[in-house]
Amino acid sequence: MYLNIFKIFFAFSLLILPVGLKAGIISESRMMGLPEEFYREYVEPIMNAPVLKFHFSESTHRGSYRDIGRSQARSILKRDPVYMEKKIRMLKLLSLHNPQVLKINAGDIRKRISAFFPAYLEEVEGFAEVMKIDGDLAMVIYGMNFGSLLPGCSMFAVSRERSGDGGIIVGRNYDWSPALSDLSVVSIAPNGGFASVGLTELNLGRLEGINEKGLYICMAGSPAWKKDGHGFFFALPVRAVLDRASDVNEAVGIIRQIPSSDGRNYLIADSSGNAAVVEAAPGRDISVRRLSDSPDGILIATNHFQSAELKGCNSSVLPNSYERLRIIRKRLGGNGKILESDADGLLRKDGPEGVFWKNYGMLFGTIHSSICRPESGKLRVKAGGNEKTYAAKADIDGYREVEYENREANVLDYISTSGFNPVDLDSFYFRAGLGFFYSGQIINPGAVIDTGYKKGIGGSEKIYGSNIDFGMFINASVSFLRSGVKVSINPFPLVSIEASSFYCQIYPGINRSGVDDGSLRILRKINGLKNVYGTPGISINPVLKFGGILTFENKITFYDFQKRYYEYESNLLVRKGPVWSPSIEVFIPYSRYFLWGFRIQSNVELSAGDYRYSPPLNNRWNMNVGPVLAFPKIFYDSILYINAAYWTRLSEGTMSGRFMILAAVRCQI
Repeated sequence: MYLNIFKIFFAFSLLILPVGLKAGIISESRMMGLPEEFYREYVEPIMNAPVLKFHFSESTHRGSYRDIGRSQARSILKRDPVYMEKKIRMLKLLSLHNPQVLKINAGDIRKRISAFFPAYLEEVEGFAEVMKIDGDLAMVIYGMNFGSLLPGCSMFAVSRERSGDGGIIVGRNYDWSPALSDLSVVSIAPNGGFASVGLTELNLGRLEGINEKGLYICMAGSPAWKKDGHGFFFALPVRAVLDRASDVNEAVGIIRQIPSSDGRNYLIADSSGNAAVVEAAPGRDISVRRLSDSPDGILIATNHFQSAELKGCNSSVLPNSYERLRIIRKRLGGNGKILESDADGLLRKDGPEGVFWKNYGMLFGTIHSSICRPESGKLRVKAGGNEKTYAAKADIDGYREVEYENREANVLDYISTSGFNPVDLDSFYFRAGLGFFYSGQIINPGAVIDTGYKKGIGGSEKIYGSNIDFGMFINASVSFLRSGVKVSINPFPLVSIEASSFYCQIYPGINRSGVDDGSLRILRKINGLKNVYGTPGISINPVLKFGGILTFENKITFYDFQKRYYEYESNLLVRKGPVWSPSIEVFIPYSRYFLWGFRIQSNVELSAGDYRYSPPLNNRWNMNVGPVLAFPKIFYDSILYINAAYWTRLSEGTMSGRFMILAAVRCQI
C-alpha cells in the first residue's frame, strides 16, 4: 500500500513540477551529486549490509621523496595488484578520465604544486614509475580536485588549563564511507622533510597525522558557497604541513599559500600547547580561530564555518553539523577538568551522548576515532574494536580487520527542524520568501519578510536547545497585508510557543474586476473605500516539530474584528473573538534533498457579535487538505515548497470549495 500511494503521488508530482525539477528527483545518486554507475558500484553495496567488514593496512617508507613514492607503490601493489585499474575505473565513472584534459590539467597542477611543495612532485613521479602509468595521469590522480565529495568529521582541542593531566588533548572522528576510503596508516621519513605518521587520502595525501616535531593536523569538510577548479583537495595541504611545519604558526602559513578547491576546516596543534582551527574557502583568505582566545579552553570544529569572516560562505550545511557541535560543547563545556577518557568516550558513543555516526549508506559513518597528545608525539587511533598508538618515527607493520554495525541514522541528520539552517544564537537573522497562490481563476503573488534576534537560554549552542526568538514580520499579497511583532520561546528542543504581541491584518476591497484601487489610496474621497478590514490582535502558537518531518500546530489568535463601511454616514460593527487554526503536516523523506507529504489545516472563527455567542460552523470555518512537495535545499539556503490542496469553506451555513496550488520559494541570510 505504501508503494502504491508513493507511485500515485510521484506521478502527480511529475505533472505539476517544472522540467528542471523533475530531473532532481530521479535517483538518490544524482541527489548525492554522484554519477549513477559510480553510486551503484561503490555506495549501493554497503547500503543494506547488516555488518560491514573492512581492513586497515600499515606500512613504513624511508629515503628520498622519489624512493618513498616507489616504496608506497610497491606496498599498494603487494596487497592489491589491480589497484591502479580500479583507480582508473573510478576516474572514468566520475567522468574525469580524458587524455587531453588530463594532459592540460597535469601541466597546470605541476606548475602550481611546484610553488609550495616541489618535493611532492618527485614522490608522484616515483609512484608512477612502479605503477607503470603515464606521469600526467599520476599527477592528475594525486593532485586533483575531489572537492565535491564532502566527508563529515568532528574535531576538538582541550587546552592545558582545562586538561586533567596538564597536557593539551586533541580528539577527532573521521566520518565518511569505507568504500571510498584508503583505510591505510603510513609512516614516512623523507630526506629533507619531517618524519610523520598518518592516515592517508589518495594514498600519497593525508587525512591527518603527527610529525616528529609534535605537530598534529586533521581536517573536516565545510560546504562553501562556491567551488574552485584551480584549488587543491585537502589531502595535499595536510601532507605539506606534516612534511614542512614544526608549529602551529608555520602550519597556518603553509595553508595560507595553498588555494582551496572548496570549503575546509583544519585543526592544528603543536607540542608547545598551541592549537588553532583554520577555515579555508575558495577565493577567500583563511580565517584562524586560536585555542588561546577561547574563554572556556576548548576549540571545536565540525562541518561548517563559525568565524565571522567566513560564516557567510556556508551553503547547504547538514543539520547534524550543528548538532555535533552542540554535543561536544555540552560535554566539554564549563570549568571542570577534562580527562583523556572523557574525550575518548565523547568520540566513541552514539548521539546524543557522543558523536559516533553509523550511517555508512549515506556516506556518513565513523571510520576511525583519534586522540592526539602533541607533547608526547603520540597519535592513538581506534577503529572498530581495534586500537593502536603511533609515533612519528616508529616502524609499523601489520594488518587489522574492522567490523561495524551498519545502522541508518535518524532523519534529523539531514533535515533542519526549522526548514532553514539553524540560526546562530545571540545573532540577528533575515528571511524572505516569494510565493504564488493559485485558486480557481485567481493568481495571487505574495511576499514575506521576517527579521529577528535569537537568544539562547541556559547556554545552549544552537536551535536544538532552549532559546527565545523575537522579531518583526511583514506578509503582503494582492489581497491582504499582515504585519506584527513576534516572540517565540523554545523551552525544549523541537517545541516552540510563538506569541505575536501585535498583529495587524488589512484586506483591501476586492470585486470581480480585481482590486478596488480606491481601497489602497487613503487620500481618495471617503466613499471610495469599500471594504477595509483592520484586525489587530494577539496570537499564541504552540508548535511541536520533529526534524522537519512532523509538525503539529495549534494557533489561537485573539482579534478585535472591525468591519468598516465608509459612507456618507459611518456605521461600525465590532465583533470580538478568537480564531483557532489547528494544523498537521507530515513529511516522508525520499532523500535528504526531497520530501513529500500531506498537510491538513483548519481555521475556525469564534465570535460574539453584539456579545452574543454564535456557533462556529454558522459563522466561519474553512479547511484545506492536500499533498506537499518540499525541496529543503534547492539553492544555497533556499527552500521550494509546493502544496496542492482542496480548500473548503462553510460560512453562514453555505458550503463552498475549490482546488488550489500554493508554490513558494523562501531564502535566508
